[in-house]
Amino acid sequence: MVSNSVKQGLASSLNRNFALIESNVKKAVNSRDLILSSIPDIVNSQLFTINIKKDDVVSSDKGGLVGSTAVSIDTGSLNSSLSSISSEGQVSINASDEVNFSSSQLDGSEVDINANRANINTILAVNEEGDLTSVSKTKIDGESSVNINTSDDLNIQNSDITASAENSQINLNSQNGDVTIKNDHSTSSSFTQEEIGNNVSTSSTQSDTVLSSNISADNVSISAKKDANVVSSNISSTSQQGSIDINAQNVNIADAQESVKIQNEEYSSSPTEINHKNSSLATSTSQGSSLTSQNTININASNEVKITGSNIQAQNSANINAENISVNNGTTKMASSSQASNVQVTGFRQTSQNVESSTVASSNISANNELNLNAKEKVDVKGSNLKGKETNINANEVNLIAAQNQTNTQTNSLGIGIFANANLELAGQGISANYSYANQTANTKKLDSENGITQGGLRSDLFGAGEVGVEFISTQKITNEATHVSSKLEGANINVNSSNTLDIGGANLSASKDINLKAGEIKSTKYADTKTQSSTGFTLSVKEKLESVSPLASFANQISQNFSSKEKGLNPNLAITSVQVLSNTVNILSNNIVTGKSNQTIGFKFEQSQSSSSKENITQISAGENLNISSTKGNITLNGTNANADNISINSKKDLIMNAAKSKSSSSNLSIDASITNRQTAGYHIIDGGVVGNEVEFFANGSYSKTKEDKFSNTTLNANNNVSIETKNDTILNGANVNANNVNLNIGKNLEVNSLVDTSNSEKYGGTLGGTISGAFSSNHIATGSVSGMVGVGYKRSDKAEVSSQSGFDAKNEINGVVGENLSLKAGILNSQISSGNLEVAKKVLESDIKTHEKSDGATVRVSGGTSKSFGVVIDIEDHISKTGSANSASNININGGKNLSTDTQNTQSSTDSSWAGGTINFSTSVTKVKDAVNNIRGTNSNPTSNTNTMHVNETTETTRL
Repeated sequence: MVSNSVKQGLASSLNRNFALIESNVKKAVNSRDLILSSIPDIVNSQLFTINIKKDDVVSSDKGGLVGSTAVSIDTGSLNSSLSSISSEGQVSINASDEVNFSSSQLDGSEVDINANRANINTILAVNEEGDLTSVSKTKIDGESSVNINTSDDLNIQNSDITASAENSQINLNSQNGDVTIKNDHSTSSSFTQEEIGNNVSTSSTQSDTVLSSNISADNVSISAKKDANVVSSNISSTSQQGSIDINAQNVNIADAQESVKIQNEEYSSSPTEINHKNSSLATSTSQGSSLTSQNTININASNEVKITGSNIQAQNSANINAENISVNNGTTKMASSSQASNVQVTGFRQTSQNVESSTVASSNISANNELNLNAKEKVDVKGSNLKGKETNINANEVNLIAAQNQTNTQTNSLGIGIFANANLELAGQGISANYSYANQTANTKKLDSENGITQGGLRSDLFGAGEVGVEFISTQKITNEATHVSSKLEGANINVNSSNTLDIGGANLSASKDINLKAGEIKSTKYADTKTQSSTGFTLSVKEKLESVSPLASFANQISQNFSSKEKGLNPNLAITSVQVLSNTVNILSNNIVTGKSNQTIGFKFEQSQSSSSKENITQISAGENLNISSTKGNITLNGTNANADNISINSKKDLIMNAAKSKSSSSNLSIDASITNRQTAGYHIIDGGVVGNEVEFFANGSYSKTKEDKFSNTTLNANNNVSIETKNDTILNGANVNANNVNLNIGKNLEVNSLVDTSNSEKYGGTLGGTISGAFSSNHIATGSVSGMVGVGYKRSDKAEVSSQSGFDAKNEINGVVGENLSLKAGILNSQISSGNLEVAKKVLESDIKTHEKSDGATVRVSGGTSKSFGVVIDIEDHISKTGSANSASNININGGKNLSTDTQNTQSSTDSSWAGGTINFSTSVTKVKDAVNNIRGTNSNPTSNTNTMHVNETTETTRL
């Protein structure tokens, strides 16, 4: 029951039309606190008014107040938790201190809250499933208006405020503090396990979900003495006559992160195989704020407006005014990890991969009419998009910046298992079949002279090989990649004005009509996409390999190699061809016609490679009608820019500099392998007949290579009608092209047109060392033994310098203009498609060409010899490429009324080619063997007939006949 003292206190302060329904009161604490607990809704009253002393507290816990005409509360503080205050009329709350609403409902025709501080939020609690989630989201609904005014901070979290009547109004105001509208987070988790036979899988998920605040009315006004913050929340103006107005010292419209963590594990087994997999994935996704208006959006800050990963959309116009404005992207992050292992009859394999990435979540600001960004100091737009019918930016400094995506991937693998390969090749054509459990590969492919088993000619006598064995492989690969997302400006017209600096390098601009760029100085910073890779691996193997070799195969392969060079436009070198014919003749006479080899090999191989590349972005500018670029103080610098319009006009207070975008790449590779082989051979020789032998071989090989490449992509100005360029000082084209119907130039000082050179070079070095201990038997000889060794060295170098695209001016009609000082053409071109126009040059006309070249050569030499007089040489000579040339300047328009330069603007590059084809020479014999072959043909023998006590040595096969 309500105590008499409380009854008397209420009765003295309540209007006579108020009816109090008695109920148990949880507690009434002296005269300063009134706690309404478990009181049913107070109903059937015309007016409900509570007036309490300034320092008193009204608390409502799971209670409700209802006044059919109005509800008015005046108190020191008000705390409402899981409660409601409702009226068909006005709800008015005045607190001299603090107002707190938690999971409460307020509704009336008008809702007015005045307090020193206000906190509006929603209670989070754990539900039956164990998830942390909202308990009865706080909602404030004023049919015609909601007005919340505080002296200090106004905080709204995970709550909804609405006004639904026509011309409705929401006013959120902090006279001396901040207004913050932000999200909260709910969390949930799940776990599942499934078992089917010998397969067991488990999965767990943890989620952190954004719970946004929502503000909605025909008109929404937010004002703060200090900061106005909107974090992962939504504000909407629902009327075509309405607006969103935000005014503060600083305005922050930002995103929040929504995260998910997933872990999976799977185990399966069968009589022949066991698999185990586990993986984890963690994502953090940008959830931006949203401001939408059916009419206008106005954001004003005396200091800074900062927009991050959020969307602003106005059906009419959007206006942002501040000292500084920054429109930034948000970031979505991902981290994944996976491990897998497999055991089966053919081997064991284990792999792991870790990936971390961050990707751009762009901010978007759009208006169907005008979009205006006005800053007294600086406007930064990073990885974000601006779109309006009229898109206007005005500031002291404007920076259009590209945002960056990043990915880091690390992969490790470890495996031991069976492998098998089979290869057939002859005359430069063949087929290969490969299987490797450790590498998880199984394929077939065609072979040619570039990827064949003959190793580019070093083993030109090999025509068939097959192997099977067990290998242990360990590899590690790391990849780091960065790409860029350019900002975008779109509209029917785009106008950017900066009294100081304008940087357009990180943006793309597109307008259906005009683009006007005006600044004290205009520049274009470049953003390079980069990629680096490094890999390390080693292999241990034990294998059985069968090979078939023949000097006849060597002869056929070398003929095929020469024909292939001819098809590539390289004439065979007669000296190499002659030596090939001689060496093949000797090989056929002094070696087995065909030999089969069985090899048992233990081998080791180590490989390491690194590569890097970078490519600068291209700024795209597209205007349906006119593109106007002007500077009022300094230079205009266009780096890596592609501009298109009907008409292009450039006016620079100082210099105009147009530079090409640059890309570059480099790589290096190191490879070392060694093996020990026990080999059995069987073959047929035209003199010795059947031959069998055995040998033990040691082999080691190493190689190192590196490449480097630099290329340019020219800046281009393309106009359907006219290009007009006016500079007070110099105009410099360093890798640039200007294309138009007419080109008009007014250059205060010097005009330079410079073409740029693309370069590439590569180097490769290798070395080989081997040794053999052998013995053999033949059908008419008794074997002896020998020791032999082999050493080999090789190199290959290439160097190329070319002009892929010459700089210059190209007009369908005329090129006309004035150059105040010198005209300098470095492989530059002035071309009129009708050979018309005139350029008045006050001082000198300077022209020069650029030398170009392409060079490539190399060779590998392997020399072998033994304790007998046998020896062998394998020489593989690379194609010799030698091209020299030049890129020349040319002009087919008049310069000072005459044509003093080359007028052939279509054939400005020339070259001389003195290349020739390489080839392979494979030579193996001995002096005695050659004599035996010649005498055999004559019907004699180089040695006298021996008795049983004499001995004849065959120095090639290292066999001895008694």
